[in-house]
Amino acid sequence: MKQFLILGGTGDVGSGVIAALLDAGHGVLAASRGGPKAEALQNRHAGRSFQLIEGSVHDEAAAATLLQGVRARVDRVDGVLAGLSGAWPQGKTLVEWSSADLLAIVHDNLITHFVAAKTFVPIVIDGGIYIGVGGAMADRIFPHYSYNSMIQSAQRTMFRYLDHEMENHRIAIRELIIGAMVTTEHKAKGDDPKYNWITDREVGEHIRAMLENPADFPGPIEHLFSARGVGRSRPVDPASVRAVA
Repeated sequence: MKQFLILGGTGDVGSGVIAALLDAGHGVLAASRGGPKAEALQNRHAGRSFQLIEGSVHDEAAAATLLQGVRARVDRVDGVLAGLSGAWPQGKTLVEWSSADLLAIVHDNLITHFVAAKTFVPIVIDGGIYIGVGGAMADRIFPHYSYNSMIQSAQRTMFRYLDHEMENHRIAIRELIIGAMVTTEHKAKGDDPKYNWITDREVGEHIRAMLENPADFPGPIEHLFSARGVGRSRPVDPASVRAVA
């Protein structure tokens, strides 16, 4: 039985990955900041090979404490999924942001990924994989989403560097860009024709395939557009990116 660590286990992506991994017979450690969603997740998977650890990757100190909690249960893991995301507010042009507010949202949606990677990459076994989840707005321009595009562009570059700088490439470093809206049992699919939709379980099955067979997803940046792509590698070609009005 393989053992996987899920950071952001109560999120839409994390919860789908947990279910897919448990159904496939793997062990799962999930990190969460606690609260009603964490309690519901614990109850949902009671009696299975599932452990919930309270903690965060808000900064290095918090991540170090979380790492201690993980190592109290397992010494190494076969893979890590970082499904981390803060709030994504709307309604401002770029110059309407204050530098302090912009810095805070960059921290919650980018720096947390940096902290998570530097903390938990070392506990992945040789041949394993570390996956961060990102969005598809890095090369697109939408009104009032400047901060989102900026963060996702920086995140994509960060994962390319993490993969490039991994000594001897002993593990795979991947970013999965989800180019679709994710639905759950509590969040119904909308009727806006501009958006693709994919379920949390379909995303979970795709990430399960990446965690189980890293060599099948050469990356370093993988893209999931729709349910048709579940389980298949689709690396992002830097030459193919474009901006849209």
